[in-house]
Amino acid sequence: MSKTEETIHAYNICTLVLAILYPRPLSAEEAFAKMENPDKNLKTRTRDAEMLYAAGCSWKEISELLGMSNPQSTIIKARRYREQKQKNKAATVKKRHR
Repeated sequence: MSKTEETIHAYNICTLVLAILYPRPLSAEEAFAKMENPDKNLKTRTRDAEMLYAAGCSWKEISELLGMSNPQSTIIKARRYREQKQKNKAATVKKRHR
């Protein structure tokens, strides 16, 4: 095995270990993205689930595609979080203008 092949093999093993040991389930794509950029927040899975649902996929299909145990509740929580964040931001702006 060449040095390049050994490096690729080691990288793939590290990605697999990351996907297995990460606190929440990671798909292979997410694990590779996390290896490439460890500081990146992986909120893309929720956005992907929202896009798939808007495109007409069922919750079961989304669950299987993205490896999510309950994509519906994840999306609902994300929407509530965004709404609360916008409300807090609006309240902060109102306080500043007083």
